[in-house]
Amino acid sequence: MPSVTISARLLMERINRKLVKDKQRVRKTRDDRGYEQYNLGDYWIQDDSRGGAVLETYVDLVALGRKLDVLTPREEVVGCWPP
Repeated sequence: MPSVTISARLLMERINRKLVKDKQRVRKTRDDRGYEQYNLGDYWIQDDSRGGAVLETYVDLVALGRKLDVLTPREEVVGCWPP
């Protein structure tokens, strides 16, 4: 079965649609903020119900997508670390 390639941005949108009911969202660290990436990692989860509190740092976007069932086994993500 051939794999389907999706972007990290599309996966992030799928995850955020799933997390919105809990008033949470995945955020991506901006490239020009070195201190932010050091403290939070490339991706992190923000809780909007608690004033934007950080819930989880160094989030593996692919693993989270599979856990939330928004990424099928035959889909492959490009542009995301870790691969």
